[in-house]
Amino acid sequence: MQEINSLPQYYQDYLQQLSAYVAVEQGNVVEALGKSYELMMNSSSKIYEEQGHTSYQPGKWTIAEVFGHISDTERIFNYRALQIARGYTNELPGYDQDEYVNQSNFSEREFSSLKAELLTVMESTGYLFEGFSDELLDREGRASGITVTPRTIGMITAAHRVHHIHVLQERYLNFTK
Repeated sequence: MQEINSLPQYYQDYLQQLSAYVAVEQGNVVEALGKSYELMMNSSSKIYEEQGHTSYQPGKWTIAEVFGHISDTERIFNYRALQIARGYTNELPGYDQDEYVNQSNFSEREFSSLKAELLTVMESTGYLFEGFSDELLDREGRASGITVTPRTIGMITAAHRVHHIHVLQERYLNFTK
């Protein structure tokens, strides 16, 4: 598994938060994705339609925007993992998460639709990573300015989910895991 200290600090923080929330075998990306999916299923079941378009503070994303952001990010991470696993050698670009949310129509959509979409994207991610062999998971490529493997991308994906679950619980909904 890729060394955590070779990653940008924000990814390191996410991965540390993942290990605080879920116990997974070192580098077991499918297990990490599965457990983070279960956490999101449990947390999202406590969020109702009328809460979906609320924010904990003016200028912060709404819950709907957080869900849309997680879906967008997961799709981008999956694309990166797939490209690297399939031997693509060019650097894959980064993206601006705030600009993606600004250019979305998340605030116009029903929250239940965004919730269903997110859970579907997350389920699809699980299937993608289940299909990678260890050899494919450990191929190196470049994405967003760093050298990374699909395995590490998958662990970051699970950690990104957990990070946002924690933010939702702590700042938006005030309930604990």
